[in-house]
Amino acid sequence: MMQIIGAVVSENNDIVVSVVMPVYNGERFLKRAVKSICTQTLSQFEFLIIDDGSTDSSIEILTELEESDRRIKVHIRPHEGMDAQLNYGILHSRSNLVAFAEQDDISLPSRLEKEHDFMQKNADVGVLSGSFELINADGKQIGKRVLPTEDSDIRRHFPVFCPVAFGAAMCRRELLIQAGAFSGTAFPSNDYELWLRLLPNARFSNLADIVLKKRRHPLASTVILQEVGNKQRLNLGLAYISKIQEKNSSLRDKYIYDLTKAKLHYYFGEFSVARNICYSLIKRKPFSLGAWRYFLPALLGRHIVQLIRKSRITSLVTSLFRRN
Repeated sequence: MMQIIGAVVSENNDIVVSVVMPVYNGERFLKRAVKSICTQTLSQFEFLIIDDGSTDSSIEILTELEESDRRIKVHIRPHEGMDAQLNYGILHSRSNLVAFAEQDDISLPSRLEKEHDFMQKNADVGVLSGSFELINADGKQIGKRVLPTEDSDIRRHFPVFCPVAFGAAMCRRELLIQAGAFSGTAFPSNDYELWLRLLPNARFSNLADIVLKKRRHPLASTVILQEVGNKQRLNLGLAYISKIQEKNSSLRDKYIYDLTKAKLHYYFGEFSVARNICYSLIKRKPFSLGAWRYFLPALLGRHIVQLIRKSRITSLVTSLFRRN
C-alpha cells in the first residue's frame, strides 16, 4: 500500500479537483479520453497523467496534449503497474478532492462540476461516483448502468456487486491517504478491493445522472483478465464477509452471511458450492425464498444459466437476484 510519509496537500486556491489518470499502452482511445477531461465545464483542476512505461505511442500523444493545456502534467515512470501509478498520482495531487479517469473512457462535460458540487454540499460523503453508459470500441452505446444513490443501498450491493464506477469516482484525498490507497495486490480488481477497505470508514454515494461513457473492448484489461478478476473478487468478497462475521455472530446474521456467500459463488460461476450452501440454508429455513432463488438455478448448471442470462428474462432474474 501507499506510504503516507510526505503526503501533504499543497495549498492552491485555483485547483479544486485533482484528476488522476494512469496510462499503459492506451494510444487508441487516449486522446479522446484526455480531451473529455480538458473540456469539462469545471475548469479549476489539475490533470495528473502517469504513464506506466508505455511501449506504444502513448507518451508521444501525452507530450503533445501536455503542450496544449497547462493543466495537464504528464509523469513518465517505469513500468510498475497501475496501482503504483495511481498512488503516485494521489501523493502528488494538490487538491483535497481526487477524481479518477481511465484511458479508454469518456467523461461527460459536466461530470467534474456535478461531482465537485455534490462533495461540497455533502461533507460526510467520502466516495462518490455516478451512473454510466457502456460503449463499444466504435463509441456506440451497448448498455447503461444506473447505480444506487444512497449509502445504505450501495452497502447492500457489496460485496456481490461493485456499485461504484471507478472511472467516474471522486474521493476525499485524506480518506485515500489514511487507507493506504491502492494495495498493489488486487489488479484488475484493485478498485473493488479499495472500496471494501473504505466501507467501514466512509459514506458512499452515486449521482443518478449519467456522467461517464465506459468503453468495453477486447483489449481492455478487465476483458483480457476477466477470469483472474472474477476469482479475485470472489476471494475478496468472501474475506470481507468473514471479517464482518467475526463481529456479528447471531443466528440471523449467520444466515444472511451464508446466503451472501452463496450469491458470490453463484454469480462467479461456482454453482456446486452455491448449491451446497443454499441446500444447508433451506434445511434451516425451508420457507425462506432467498436460498431457493439460487438453489434452483444452480441445479441447472453453468450452460443453462448462461442461456437464461442471454434470454429475454435476464432482467427479471437479475432483479430477483439483486433484491435478495
